[in-house]
Amino acid sequence: MRYSHALLFSMVCFLTSAMADASTVDRWYRFGDEGTTGTLDSAGEFDGSGNPIFDQPEVLSFANLGSVLGTSQPTYAAADDRPDLPAGSTGNMAASFDGDRDMFGTVNLNFPQSSFSSVLSISDAGAGPYDYSGVSDRYLQFWVKPANATSTQVLVNDTQQHGVRIHDGKFSMRYAETDFDSDVEVEVGRGNFPGTNVDSNGWYHIMLLTQDNLYERGSATLYVDGVAVAAIAGDYQIQGEVVDTGTTLGEPVVIDDYPLSIGGGARARNVSGTIRYLVREADYFEGLIDELEMGVIGFNRNDEWGEFDFATENQFAREIAFNGVDPADVNLDGIVAGDGTGPASSDDVTAFVENFFYEKTIDSILAGGDADERVPVRVGDVTTRALGDLNVDGIIDLADWSILNAADPSMGSLVLNKLGVSTVPEPASCVSLACMLTMLGFAARRFR
Repeated sequence: MRYSHALLFSMVCFLTSAMADASTVDRWYRFGDEGTTGTLDSAGEFDGSGNPIFDQPEVLSFANLGSVLGTSQPTYAAADDRPDLPAGSTGNMAASFDGDRDMFGTVNLNFPQSSFSSVLSISDAGAGPYDYSGVSDRYLQFWVKPANATSTQVLVNDTQQHGVRIHDGKFSMRYAETDFDSDVEVEVGRGNFPGTNVDSNGWYHIMLLTQDNLYERGSATLYVDGVAVAAIAGDYQIQGEVVDTGTTLGEPVVIDDYPLSIGGGARARNVSGTIRYLVREADYFEGLIDELEMGVIGFNRNDEWGEFDFATENQFAREIAFNGVDPADVNLDGIVAGDGTGPASSDDVTAFVENFFYEKTIDSILAGGDADERVPVRVGDVTTRALGDLNVDGIIDLADWSILNAADPSMGSLVLNKLGVSTVPEPASCVSLACMLTMLGFAARRFR
């Protein structure tokens, strides 16, 4: 059965009124905020008082962080200057890495369906309680305060498929065994976040999001302080490709067996069918890392693990960029005002109309392909939200108008008037509206 563009757009009128459930947090490493302080012992399982480290409700027992052979444990350090915290906060901790073999390691999340968290796990018994069958999309995010930007440093690696590091003085992403540097230079002790009057105190917020995109291919996008800065398109490897044969018993280590490592690179070494050690691979980080959150996105026949909502789930967007923002504040100037006669910088109606059908794409490389080949990936971020991308999906369209109209019907009417629609339609008239907005969008794209 075929559907016209108008009918597809009219369906948005109904579908956007329902809010999807948020994605599911698989694990959340808070690095000291569970009540433990001081230096961790060499075993990596207990602190100096005999309390389990990172043993918290947010983390399954088998995913607690532990030691990596040949390394030392990070220490806790104060993190009260993290910019997302309320003013005057005290007692907040972060993991401090000295750049000299300090790191953590544990079982990976990687491809959710085959992770240790899932009943369909790569481990023999299926360690986890969750049914992630058929689920592939996921994210990780954290705060980082680098103390060194000159050497190659692993911040977080979740197997060889997902990770973030510092390389050539810039933030770099890893996806599907492919590394891609962003253009964001790491500045130790930097001041305000770009374009804001908020002091970063030297901290950066990092997110790596892996999900299908508009162009019907898998992809991963790296966000720094809420801005999409790099992307890699293609599917990541989940087929158990042999990447290392140097294990004690000569057993090959497959991609999914690489661990989650924080503060340095690591690999898994099988000693028997059930015993697995984590072995260091260098590229040690110097600085602070805090609030590592790893989530799962998608659904299957048995469970719904939610859809990703950038505005509420990206910590930088939620706590800093969009904190207290009115949904009708299109241009994010802090004031909901305008009738379409003023400049876009101060008139929300003008801002929405001028940017209607704007789409943001960034050039990505193709995983495992030619390093010089570029493919487009559509992204939404804090910059597109300031143009009227209210659902932060990378394009300003009817779905965003629906949000604007629900938040401020009078402003929704003004927008339609400026777009050449005289009245706000009833649901039954959405098809007509969709036809007009679709034609306007095609015309706008043609003449851009």
